[in-house]
Amino acid sequence: TEIYTLSLHDALPIYATDIDSEKQIDAKELASLCNIAAERAKDGIKANLPGYLDLQRFILAEIINSMQITHRTIVTVLTECEGKPESVDSLTLARMQLEGLYNFCLMLEKPSFIDDYLKDAWKKQYIAVLLQTVETKALPRFDEYSRTLAPKFLEEGRMLYGITEAERMTIDNEQLGTPLPPGVNPQRLNRFPTPGTAIQKIAPGDRRRMLERLYPEYVELSSFAHGLPHSNLLKGLLDPRSLHRKLFSDSQAKDTGIKDVRERAFVVSLLSIVQCAAEVTARRPDDINLIAGVTEAWKVFSEDSLLGKTIWEIRTRKLLGIIV
Repeated sequence: TEIYTLSLHDALPIYATDIDSEKQIDAKELASLCNIAAERAKDGIKANLPGYLDLQRFILAEIINSMQITHRTIVTVLTECEGKPESVDSLTLARMQLEGLYNFCLMLEKPSFIDDYLKDAWKKQYIAVLLQTVETKALPRFDEYSRTLAPKFLEEGRMLYGITEAERMTIDNEQLGTPLPPGVNPQRLNRFPTPGTAIQKIAPGDRRRMLERLYPEYVELSSFAHGLPHSNLLKGLLDPRSLHRKLFSDSQAKDTGIKDVRERAFVVSLLSIVQCAAEVTARRPDDINLIAGVTEAWKVFSEDSLLGKTIWEIRTRKLLGIIV
């Protein structure tokens, strides 16, 4: 449940200059620049990240890798469904990209958040197995999975993530009513926070201000994941059979499909990826190759995207040590 409340004046910079709204951006070139920055960030994480264990560094690199995969999915949806109502679902994936940025920033606050991330995921899997085991206990074909395969898989994860027996038994107690053994006190695993809660766990400063500014964007994009009115309206606008479509001209529908769907999904997705790479530079200020790659990609966002210009002014320019 999101509990964060932001007053707009808390995070809004004032634009001193505008972008060139008529300028055409080469989407493939921008994606290539962001991909170079992302690859260098992953290499930097794997090579060395002070204070982080091997597993923790692996998870950070995998988050960027997963975001790159999701971006390719967004491109596929936009390409195959250009101008169609199905393209609107790309904005749900763009929301995932922003959430990836929130997760990544939180994990760079301190390594223990990665432990919470893994343990919370294990708990969800464990509860899912408990549920299926109860529901299928009278069905013989599930016996091998419930009694052998799933317990073995979960036990390996429990040991890898450092989850104690007391923490496991606490879940059994909460979910199944299994009494805790004498002398064992409840030990609950931390829930990994969603963006609204994550903001409050970020130390005051530029990183937090950046995430505060992105939060209204995240909330608005969440409407596409939850099927709220804006999502339905955009799909109707692009659907020739919808009553909404009849209220707009062909040019209005086309313009909306380009600006409110295609460009927005593309920019939010790539911005989220390249900002993850930028955040790595705070931990790897010695990695000149990484800084150069991030700077090259951010040059486009800072000059040609209003959202990018905002994040650049709040966080990224200072992060990269660039004075303009």
